[in-house]
Amino acid sequence: MNNLLIERRRAMEKKEKSSLAERLFSWSIKDILNRDLYKHQIKTIPDRFRSAEEYRQCFVPHLLEETRTELSSCFKSLSRSLVFQIHSVKTMEASGSSSEKLYEITLKDTGAISAKYQPKCGDVIALTKEKPRRIDDLNPLLLAYVFSSNDELILSVRSSRAIPNLHEYPIPSYQLNGGHLICFGVFLMNSTTNTRIWNALHNEDANSSLIKSVLQENSLVTTEQCVCNRTELAGSDYARVSAVISSATLNTSQEAAVLGCIKTRNCSHEKSVKLIWGPPGTGKTKTVATLLYSLLKQKCRTVVCAPTNTAIVEVTSRLLSLFKENSSSEHSTYGLGNVVLSGNRDRMGIKKNHPLLDVFLDERIGKLGHLFSPSSSVWKQRLESLINFLENTEAKYERYVDELEEVERMKEETEKKKKEAVKIPTFGEFVRKKFDSLSEELKTNMVALYTHLPKSYISSEQVRYMTAARQALDRVRYFLQENSSRSDFNKGSFKFDCFNRLISVPDLLESKNIGAFCLQNAYLIFCTASGAAEMSAERTGSVDLLVVDEAAQLKECESVAALQLSGLRHAVLIGDELQLPAMVQSELVLTMVLCNLWQICEKAKFGRSLFERFVLLGHNKHLLNVQYRMHLIRSKIVSSINLCILMNHLENYNRNDTLIT
Repeated sequence: MNNLLIERRRAMEKKEKSSLAERLFSWSIKDILNRDLYKHQIKTIPDRFRSAEEYRQCFVPHLLEETRTELSSCFKSLSRSLVFQIHSVKTMEASGSSSEKLYEITLKDTGAISAKYQPKCGDVIALTKEKPRRIDDLNPLLLAYVFSSNDELILSVRSSRAIPNLHEYPIPSYQLNGGHLICFGVFLMNSTTNTRIWNALHNEDANSSLIKSVLQENSLVTTEQCVCNRTELAGSDYARVSAVISSATLNTSQEAAVLGCIKTRNCSHEKSVKLIWGPPGTGKTKTVATLLYSLLKQKCRTVVCAPTNTAIVEVTSRLLSLFKENSSSEHSTYGLGNVVLSGNRDRMGIKKNHPLLDVFLDERIGKLGHLFSPSSSVWKQRLESLINFLENTEAKYERYVDELEEVERMKEETEKKKKEAVKIPTFGEFVRKKFDSLSEELKTNMVALYTHLPKSYISSEQVRYMTAARQALDRVRYFLQENSSRSDFNKGSFKFDCFNRLISVPDLLESKNIGAFCLQNAYLIFCTASGAAEMSAERTGSVDLLVVDEAAQLKECESVAALQLSGLRHAVLIGDELQLPAMVQSELVLTMVLCNLWQICEKAKFGRSLFERFVLLGHNKHLLNVQYRMHLIRSKIVSSINLCILMNHLENYNRNDTLIT
């Protein structure tokens, strides 16, 4: 048993030492400012790779240089950085390795209206004795990585070295700050994206089947080469896909792209990567939305990625619009429980009443967590309360009146003087007020249920009962507006079978992790390429297909996490390599006006996407060849130019390949 604990501790210490934060902590100020720190380690990223290990490791020096460059830039703009005062520092017990330096830092609430630091997980901050104004004020360098922040003023950090306290350095009482010498902090950068890329590049247990297939283009099988008989759509599948394509009014090239991707997904014996080239104005977004809606209809478990929050919000919005256009107006959100958007609410700009709240993961967790609370199933309690109220209205009114009269008597006896009489509502007033309260809450609950629960948990028949129940509630409300006496109410006979049938909706009390429940029951999961790193097998389950939008704007190392998703066999990359490539945070580019060092970065090919590399290798790509943003004549010219460019690409590649060999 002791040996097992020792092995676990060693493994944890090894992981800590190999983390990006630990690499960052190992740098001195001189290292961070040294633009040549990784100059001799950065090699040109090859077009082909011999192994998955070589593939992953070739990006590591470039990622370290990217991180160093961003941190160096933050150092040089220190005077404009967010600075915060520290109220106290408390040592935390390390849950893993004893070498961890964990602290809970409480910020001083200055109450300032101006911009202030709002801690987030992944933040890298510098801790200092005095308010930092220049780089020298950071010496000796003490960095901290924020790994938890449950409050705007309290954050948990791992530091680059031990924070000195009173036992080590006695200081005057007027300088005391929770027993520590640290008084200020300065926000430098957020390393979440780079950390996720780093972890993906060092994940030895990840699914490498598709990674091994992208090492060399000729190891991939195209749809045309595939001999698997499952690439042909079955009758029912073809009918569903054809119906979607027909309603979307796609052109021939768009239709071929969608059908080709569906056929690729159906291949079970080979791995494949399909490229769709969509120049501006060719209806790429519409094609992607139609493809995703077809995959949803086929119940294909698909992760959809894009380089930025803006891009993933756009493609999700288009899918949502297409979904609602093809849904019943009575319950247009039924089925969205199989669609999930995962990400940061603020960065995605998802505010109150935003349409994407119907599929946003955090919102769904909150709604289902409230409706199926372990302490009480809220929605069922409301349903039972409404049924009971409609069936026992007179008795409840009599009890309510008795309670009011009892309260009045107690007041008179206690205060020894008569107060103004409590106004007792009429039967009609009581019924309308109570009914409005119960019915509005229940209607909101029913919409939330069929919006956020996956179809496997709530059938179309149950949704019809919910629709009937909502219509019945509206009829009751209208009746109560016109009738108010007891005899009128009895004539209404408000007993509805549709209410009782709703009790059969399954409970979620068995699911302790609602987030995992939502992800594991989703057919379409939308996230940024960085967010794909959070989609572990335990959290998400097995995935059939990966779709990457704006793939040409994504550095290849940023796509590694998505390519390693559990169970993944096929990927579809959609983009245009002729548009601006992915941005590289490198001083080699920032200083290219002053020197020719930018050529080194160009040769290193760190900003190159997987999409572009495959194009250079001559991988087949499907061209969307109809231009919608131009006059018909210009459109034909542009389409012809696109075809010429494609042919030139292939010709140049073949010529270069011949010269190399």
